Amino acid sequence: MKEVQVPQPASVVPKELTDRLMALDDHLTALEERMSKFEASLERVVKAIEGQDRALIDEVSRLREELNMVRHEYEKIQQLQQAMTLSP
Repeated sequence: MKEVQVPQPASVVPKELTDRLMALDDHLTALEERMSKFEASLERVVKAIEGQDRALIDEVSRLREELNMVRHEYEKIQQLQQAMTLSP
């Protein structure tokens, strides 16, 4: 007996399914582009906030220095007042 090979039918994907898959692929590509733009926007916001944070930290440092100078002057004035009160 001779063995006969019967060709298997090729998997046929309906055109509608192919079209839907292509549309989904296009949609995924568009979503990837949007995500990339969104990530870039977030990165810009983060950098801006970091810049503002640095500026705020610098301003706080400057104000602390100024406050320390004012305190020092205040203490000097208090000492002078006490000295004037104690002197005859």
